[in-house]
Amino acid sequence: MRAVLHYFRQHPWQRRAITLSLAAISGVGAAWLVWPVLRDRQILGLLGSPDATQRHRGILWAQRVAPKRPELLRLLEGKLDEADDRQFAAIAEVLIQAGRFKAPYRTDEQLDRYAVVNLALAKGKGPETVHRRLLWLGQLILSGRDNAHVRRALALAADDVSPEVRQSAAVLAAKLGDERTLSALLGDGQAAVRAEAALAAALAGQSRHVPAIAAIFDRHRSGPLMCAAAYALAQLAPRAHGRRIVDRIKELLPTGSAAEVDQLLCAAGLLERDLIVEAARAALACPTGSGGTNRIPSAMAFVLAGRAGLADAKPRIAAVVDGMIARKEELTMGEAVTLAAAVDAARRLGMPASFFRKVLRELWHPGTSLAMIFAAEALGRSSAAAGHDETLALLRAAADDSRAPVPAAAAAVALYRLAPDSPQTLEALRAVCSSETYLAGDYLAWHLSRVPLPGAERVALALFGPNEYDRAVRSVGAVLLALLARRTGRAGEVCRLIEARLRGGLYGPERDPFVAGSYCCALVILGRRDFARDIRTLSYSDTFPKRRALTALLLAGDPEGFDRVLAAVEFDPAEADSYLTGRLMARVYAAVAPELPPFYLAGPAAVRYWQCRVLRDYYLIHRSSLLNRQRRLAGK
Repeated sequence: MRAVLHYFRQHPWQRRAITLSLAAISGVGAAWLVWPVLRDRQILGLLGSPDATQRHRGILWAQRVAPKRPELLRLLEGKLDEADDRQFAAIAEVLIQAGRFKAPYRTDEQLDRYAVVNLALAKGKGPETVHRRLLWLGQLILSGRDNAHVRRALALAADDVSPEVRQSAAVLAAKLGDERTLSALLGDGQAAVRAEAALAAALAGQSRHVPAIAAIFDRHRSGPLMCAAAYALAQLAPRAHGRRIVDRIKELLPTGSAAEVDQLLCAAGLLERDLIVEAARAALACPTGSGGTNRIPSAMAFVLAGRAGLADAKPRIAAVVDGMIARKEELTMGEAVTLAAAVDAARRLGMPASFFRKVLRELWHPGTSLAMIFAAEALGRSSAAAGHDETLALLRAAADDSRAPVPAAAAAVALYRLAPDSPQTLEALRAVCSSETYLAGDYLAWHLSRVPLPGAERVALALFGPNEYDRAVRSVGAVLLALLARRTGRAGEVCRLIEARLRGGLYGPERDPFVAGSYCCALVILGRRDFARDIRTLSYSDTFPKRRALTALLLAGDPEGFDRVLAAVEFDPAEADSYLTGRLMARVYAAVAPELPPFYLAGPAAVRYWQCRVLRDYYLIHRSSLLNRQRRLAGK
């Protein structure tokens, strides 16, 4: 050691070299320790830059660094609440890529702030930016929350350049109970926005706006805005304004637009019975259309007559149906809708079984499916002894006719109601379940379970039987068994039976993905929420029955059961109607949520599309309470 010290004393340049080397090494070490912290601060500065290019650079840099440096993520998360909007949005982008910007990592306020910041940043009149604003605003509406960020979003949307965004703002204002914003939108420069605001106010029950809506109704003698105002007045103040609505119907009937008259008749359905009867009689007596050239009354006239119990409409119904039978080869689509409305009214008015037998026998055709469903349902509830054998023979023939699968299902259900113990009945039910049109089996399962008759479970077990080779039949059997068990308190037992068939056991596991999906639907109906994710995925498949999947989710209290149909960002009434009318989902919704506004299956397209929007607005405004109620029911 002494030799080494002597060496350095004799050689000073070596001492300096060693010192400098040690200093360099220490500096590099210190820089290595300090650099990540400096880099984090530099990234944070870039994320808060007013220059969009620099912010984008910071986002890319942070996304490269964050996976290897948790300290950066903690720094960014700690900065969220004090950051301005630009920096907040940039930080959120980094956290999203890292999978850290969702529950349970974020508070509701942070999620809502992110939505409103993006809403504010998506400026412009182009369709792409309008779509983005609708997307973010829709997310805030669906959240069901009320805080400063949601209120800020409402203010931005109510002042947006796009009428579509302002229409959504009306729904959000009604949902939040913001009467000032809703009043401003009722005076908007665009008629479509004023119409949406009037409907939203009515569906939210905000009677304060009745004078403003009444003024709109007085100023506009025709058009969609007038119809929306009429519906709002019928909802909010039927006694005060019902007479004026009926008078407007009578005024427009001779020469007015058929679509507008039909929408007014739809609004009249919310009035007191005597006014409904008066409106129905006027519409039955005076055909709509230019100059009254159409001699067939409006479908809505029959809808109102049936719902009001207007007995003196029976001769008119019989005459219209006889006229259609005489020219059945020439029926148009519009006349098929009117036929359905007339048959539905006849069903509600208790017309004799002979009338419905004539309808089934003379007018059976795929193009008149809805009318045939109503006729078969009426025969299934017929208790008259006269013509009983004829009714059974007719229903058997109808149930065996594959040209119209869903009416055939209605005929099979009616046959079961009248002759449940007949072997021919079980064979008819099985034949319907094996139809390539899956809606036929779903119709059968739903309606057999709604008013379960003695032996219905026996039918379900026969369809679900281990020896049943047809996959469609086994699938319907499982769903029917689940629907019945849900109502009879045997959910646990049936759940174990279906899961054993799905997982394995005595007969082995179910290997057919279609059947397995149906079994999962049945299990979700019975409360097995662990299968809900799989059913949500199936609900988007074109090879699986969408109604089956959505019904299971709906009964389980899963939001997707409603959202798929009634919560689209850019609402398409034709798409919603394809579910509500085309797949008869309107009946399912009416059963599980009777507080929803009525939906007239037999209404003309103009009314159905309008009602789709009304249903959508009502759902968005009351979504939280509807879902909470359904979850409570599913929990039972």
